[in-house]
Amino acid sequence: MQRVIKSDCKHLKTKKSFIHVINDPGSWRTNKSSTSQYWCAKTMGVTGPDDKLVEPEGCQAHRRCFVTIQF
Repeated sequence: MQRVIKSDCKHLKTKKSFIHVINDPGSWRTNKSSTSQYWCAKTMGVTGPDDKLVEPEGCQAHRRCFVTIQF
């Protein structure tokens, strides 16, 4: 069984974030893919403003750069 990981950080992006699923536009934020490459929309790199790695399990509310997105 795959572990479900979800990040609601507004700055977390991956190429799947530009494909909208009709019933669930935020579905790409769950179930991290082993082939996905993530970046921070604020820094446009693989690390956030706090110099930590950008990934769903890391981009959580405990980081000072985290901004909640409204679905």
